[in-house]
Amino acid sequence: MQDKTIDNALRALCGRNDAQAALARDLLALRGVEPPLPSRYPKNAARNRETRQLVLDALRDGPKSTGQIGAVILAQKPELTRRAANNRAYQALLRLEGSGSVVRWDGVWLAP
Repeated sequence: MQDKTIDNALRALCGRNDAQAALARDLLALRGVEPPLPSRYPKNAARNRETRQLVLDALRDGPKSTGQIGAVILAQKPELTRRAANNRAYQALLRLEGSGSVVRWDGVWLAP
């Protein structure tokens, strides 16, 4: 049990970008444990609330498609790829549709 806790603590330290992360990777290697792979996407590139607000702001101007909303998110968050921005837009739209904040009609999204 204690070994697993130590390994998890070292894995958590690997996510940092400093000397402690390098030391944690070395210790994991000495223990024979694979260090975690770095994330492909930047952390907190667009949080749920922020994405939701960007989507609602985009729909204030009138109905838009998912791609158009993704372009608005991409303009605000240039560190994202176009695909990631479209995916975030779609996921946010589905959550907003579930709560009744937006409606899908004839291929476009509307804020009632």
